Amino acid sequence: MNVKSVQPVSDYFKAMQQCKDARATKDQSSLASIRNMLMLGKKLRTDEMDYLQQHD
Repeated sequence: MNVKSVQPVSDYFKAMQQCKDARATKDQSSLASIRNMLMLGKKLRTDEMDYLQQHD
């Protein structure tokens, strides 16, 4: 087994996790802004409705 190949694989998984975390943060902020809109009694835009339906 070549030990050199182990390091890039762990780097790859670390990068993938960071990407997932960033996406989760983005989703959370989108959901938070939609929730704020609803609490204010405003109507959602079409793209916000589509976002909620995709993430149901």
